[in-house]
Amino acid sequence: MIRAVIFDLDGVVYCGNQPVPGATELINNLQARNIETIFCTNNSGKSQGDIFAKLASLGVRTTPRHVYSSGACAGQFLKEKNIQTVYPMGSDSLTKELEQSGLSISAYAPDAILVGLNTSFSFPMLANAMQAYFSSPKCLIFACNLDSNYPTDSGLQPGCGPATAALLSATEATLAGIVGKPEPYMLELILKDFGISNNEVLVVGDTYSSDIEMAKRAKCKAVWFTATENCPYEPGVVAVPALNAITDLTTNSFWENFSRKPFQNDRK
Repeated sequence: MIRAVIFDLDGVVYCGNQPVPGATELINNLQARNIETIFCTNNSGKSQGDIFAKLASLGVRTTPRHVYSSGACAGQFLKEKNIQTVYPMGSDSLTKELEQSGLSISAYAPDAILVGLNTSFSFPMLANAMQAYFSSPKCLIFACNLDSNYPTDSGLQPGCGPATAALLSATEATLAGIVGKPEPYMLELILKDFGISNNEVLVVGDTYSSDIEMAKRAKCKAVWFTATENCPYEPGVVAVPALNAITDLTTNSFWENFSRKPFQNDRK
């Protein structure tokens, strides 16, 4: 039985500053039926508080505890790898998230460099990170994610992946690890924090290579919003058309795939 639905954000709940039609209503309806709604995003450019505020502005009832981002989870991820000092090549929000986790920020001889999304990415940023890397013989490079791009209301924008590729090329280093999707770290953290098992979770995402792969690696069920109806069959993955697909989750015929009918008392 599904006890929690984990939503990706960009392209599923909103696109840029525009809500996906029906998403807010669906989320609030699931909450009214005692199904946890949790949000999991690769976007490391905004803080957990910023993302919570954006959801609230769209009418989504939630709490900061229910918001997981690769930036907010990065501090714990790095500390579990015995990292004490880090140089972030990302946004100011990412730096604050790392500081709040108890990590020290240093441009000289850091234990690691963490690459995150920064919409103002520049050559000087790359040069500074490269110099930080070469100042420490044991420095490792981690990335919040390797997304090539992400959707906005003005079209696709470059993601964290291109910035990571630039730093790896400049340093001739090998990536030491990834915090976000498709790695299952964030999802496993959610399961632990909420005390739920992987067979009680449904992941909803629009990017197969990140959202759905994360669910598969954690052995969770998933719903894939896709622009094509010619989808490869995957056990545990239900493919639905894009755009109007969010409303499909309000029908009992859809939930029969997961042995639960949260809308069974609604009028036809």
